[in-house]
Amino acid sequence: DFQLELYRNTAFLTRTERKARLHLFPDNRAIADIALQFAAYVRKQQQEQDIPLQYDGSLRLMPVDYEKWLEALKKEYGRGWSKQYREALISETARDLLAYLESWKMAAQDEESGVISLRPLLVRLVGDYFADFKQTGGDKA
Repeated sequence: DFQLELYRNTAFLTRTERKARLHLFPDNRAIADIALQFAAYVRKQQQEQDIPLQYDGSLRLMPVDYEKWLEALKKEYGRGWSKQYREALISETARDLLAYLESWKMAAQDEESGVISLRPLLVRLVGDYFADFKQTGGDKA
């Protein structure tokens, strides 16, 4: 029932149908939507700013840059986020997002330096809103 996908520095199993007994990414939590949008943002920033990747394909960020990226993402998409994250401080959303990404092995934070390593798997899965959401500012249901 699974399909194995292999990339240069990432391998994962995908499935076309959801099964209730499995814990899959993305799930139905609001932070999963933010994770998908953040992944697209990371890919865009890496390409536009020509940020070099590490030997293992990861991208390293200082915590302040991670929060800046998340703040920019909130300005662009925040009106579509759940009330919890629309009203939360960036630091709270950043904490929840990092914990979620770490639980899926898409990110890791160095305990000593605080540097956040965004792993290659993160940008393999991206999310965006429909064009009509962007055109109307999210006012349509």
